[in-house]
Amino acid sequence: MNKKEKQKTIVLDEKDMVNIALVYHAMFEQLRSSTFTGSFLKDDSAVKQLIRNRFNEVSPDIKKQIKLILAIYKNPFLFSLVTFKLMLTKKQIKNNPLVVIKGIEKNIFKPIKSKMKTFEMFIIDCIICQYDNLESLIMNIPEYKFQNDFIQRLHAQIPLLEPKKNQDIKADIVIVGSGAGGAVAAAILSQKGFKVIVIEKGKYKDRRDFSMNEGDAKELFESSGIIRSKKKDLFMLCGKNLGGGSLIGWTSSFETPTIIRNQWDKYSGLDGMFSSQEFSNSMKVISKTLNVNQFSSFIAAKERKLVDGLEKIGYNTKITPRNVEQCSGESCGFCIFGCKKGNKKSVLETWHRTAANNGVLFCTETFVSSIKMDNDKATGILVEKNGDQFVIEADTVILSAGALATPTILQRSKINLPQIGKNLAIHPTALVAAKFDDPVYPWKGTPQAIYCDDELYRDKDHYGYLIQSAPLHPGLFLSWIGIDSTKIRNKIINEFSHWAGATVMLADRGNGVVKSKSNFDLEWSYSLTRPDKNNMKHGICQTARAFYQAGAKEIILMSNAAEHWERGKEPFERFLRRLEWAYITKSTVNFGSTHQMGTAKIGQNPQTSVCNKNGLVHGLKNVYVMDASLLPRSSAVPPEVSIQTVVHILASRLANELEKKSRIKTQKKANEK
Repeated sequence: MNKKEKQKTIVLDEKDMVNIALVYHAMFEQLRSSTFTGSFLKDDSAVKQLIRNRFNEVSPDIKKQIKLILAIYKNPFLFSLVTFKLMLTKKQIKNNPLVVIKGIEKNIFKPIKSKMKTFEMFIIDCIICQYDNLESLIMNIPEYKFQNDFIQRLHAQIPLLEPKKNQDIKADIVIVGSGAGGAVAAAILSQKGFKVIVIEKGKYKDRRDFSMNEGDAKELFESSGIIRSKKKDLFMLCGKNLGGGSLIGWTSSFETPTIIRNQWDKYSGLDGMFSSQEFSNSMKVISKTLNVNQFSSFIAAKERKLVDGLEKIGYNTKITPRNVEQCSGESCGFCIFGCKKGNKKSVLETWHRTAANNGVLFCTETFVSSIKMDNDKATGILVEKNGDQFVIEADTVILSAGALATPTILQRSKINLPQIGKNLAIHPTALVAAKFDDPVYPWKGTPQAIYCDDELYRDKDHYGYLIQSAPLHPGLFLSWIGIDSTKIRNKIINEFSHWAGATVMLADRGNGVVKSKSNFDLEWSYSLTRPDKNNMKHGICQTARAFYQAGAKEIILMSNAAEHWERGKEPFERFLRRLEWAYITKSTVNFGSTHQMGTAKIGQNPQTSVCNKNGLVHGLKNVYVMDASLLPRSSAVPPEVSIQTVVHILASRLANELEKKSRIKTQKKANEK
């Protein structure tokens, strides 16, 4: 880091640390459950260290917003100016941190309101990220424990490339990203004998490293678990590890529905590509490699309640296909934290093993700044690792960094196509929870053993929603419910074993945008269209109705307001009307997302798409996209099989093309001799 960069570095001074710690403790007291045997952190120095570590992880833009709020917080004059209230003394500020925070929150200036929300979410994320207390919480939940730590025969370690400063690194092909797309591309292209390097910004973790503990699993996720939208009203869970989202997936593995394949043809303008026999053949290869089957789902108590309710309101349920081997899920349910047993057929256990055997090198904890361009041809990529910058030269560059990072790399590389970063689809997901008299142990069994797709294509354009059973884990739950719902939060945690969850996952139209910001930071925004809102509202109410028919004593919509119903205290139909109102009230329902697609669409027209039928970026000679970002619209179902299928086709085409060029080049040299 040079002198100029050091000057721009945003840090917390001691006064900032003191004030944030005060707010942290005050907000924690609001969030505290009566079952806690201790506090999050009694040692104030430990609190400050936690905050400092978390602050260092967030983007420069978020740092600036936090610093602005702190400036208002610690300055009585600024506080009175912003809030139009009497000037508080420094003692009053110290003794009443939440009063000060709520005062700033209610100011009339919209930019400050937005930054205040960022500040509050930062504090909440600090609280959630402090897993010492989560451990004490877990200890008070009966039977909440990973049941089997048996590790099957371990594979050899994946070979890692550790570049040194000023080292020249050359490859035939460099792949940015190691998730579903990058893994398939690396395996297929390396089979032809090409020298392939895979770049991954996350760490390499395998079975040896998985503790199957929520606290330790945060390293497997982007931003330690949660990426929030620009308006802070939606959140995403994204993988950040060698293997990407595949490593932390819930094992639900759906083949691409025929309706969606036909629509992809229509939206891309690539008539017949997705409905072709070529696509079907590749999908068979993917399903076989991942061992996708419907015989590995264990229907636990949490599913039985949901099945019962859905059947009573006239819906059908199906067994979820899974990418596992020798796993019923009966004694587990912790798939989101990795797989210590090696039963989950993630790309780390499948495609990456093939790639490693073919000589592929993996460079982890490495950030890609941009693609180095010479007019319309890439010469390599500029990367950063451990503060050092270096270049990886390559004849071909493949972007497989996902629907958030791939478009931002293109943007930072000054690739000017109007659709880069647009058309973001995220499968917005709402969570409905229900309490039953008998324990259902919501973390036990297959994570999503059953689903209902009766409403998947409910509107005239074939968009709708999927209802799935949902596993509940304490940390994941805390992330979902808002800070304004303290009583409900405590209620669920205190009776955690009795609650079941179900998700409503929207097949959405893709109305989001991703933009690159300073350095490696990005910003994303998303809003639901009116038809999508209607579909989601219908799904939330139907899921609540199913739980009611199954005999639930209480039902909660996971939101900031946590709309809550108790049997015998309120007519159920009145509760449904409240749900509808909560839904249409701005920013009350907390939508989550684990699937991101569509920000570098495949298609014929450069004005409406980013890459052509072969994944080649329009106007460039050797830069390809091979990940979820090229999907023409949402996959409607969990997309891993769909992503791998499309990349299998594109990587196979590219491998054949490059092999042909290599033969011609070799023959030409031989003729010259």
